[in-house]
Amino acid sequence: MLDLFRPQSPESVQRLSGTVVVAVSRRREVTMTDDPEWADRITAGAEFLRSLLRGGATIYGVNTGYGEACTVPVPPGLVNELPVQLLRFLGCGMGEIFNAEETRAVMLSRLNSLAQGYLGVRHEVLDRLALFLNLDVLPHIPAEGSMGASGDLMPLSYLASTLIGEREVLFRGRVCPAAEALAALGVEPMELTPKEGLALINGTAVMTGLACLAWHSAEQLTCLASRLTALTVVSVRRPALAL
Repeated sequence: MLDLFRPQSPESVQRLSGTVVVAVSRRREVTMTDDPEWADRITAGAEFLRSLLRGGATIYGVNTGYGEACTVPVPPGLVNELPVQLLRFLGCGMGEIFNAEETRAVMLSRLNSLAQGYLGVRHEVLDRLALFLNLDVLPHIPAEGSMGASGDLMPLSYLASTLIGEREVLFRGRVCPAAEALAALGVEPMELTPKEGLALINGTAVMTGLACLAWHSAEQLTCLASRLTALTVVSVRRPALAL
């Protein structure tokens, strides 16, 4: 079991190494730290956002449209619906589906980013991502989409959608609707609060997770190539065998 996100000081949260990402991608379980200062940071971030909304503030992507529509206000009665509609709008990825290791690396990378406490998401969102990792509920994420376009928007929308019981997951050896997997676990689909949809997708977790796996593979290949080169040099320098 890996204890994640234990702050080194009140101002910092643990940064994960590529080695840890690889370990979790290969089924090492994670647990959220019980450090009260970290928990308070997460709670404070979510409450700060709610207080702004209660005060009538205009917040991009929370009670406004996205991109060029940022000047379009969203009526108060539709603010809670906005995160869900954003995820549905972005569900147009294509190509091959990430394998289990790739998906877990992406999930951990997004969890680590959200756990810094700066994006205004609730603790429940982090707990649900950790639960999915530990129970191997893996979102079915297409590999082709908007990578790096203000975040890995399309692929991460597939991750976020499974939290609310939409789209598909790989669960217990087969692909099934996310709602079916949640029901089998006795877990209710989440209801995202304002901004949580945007916070889940607006990041580079896909590129980061895949980069960690690629770096690890490259490191292994480098070590293998060095050893093969050394063996070749040794064999070439040996005297020829007498016939």
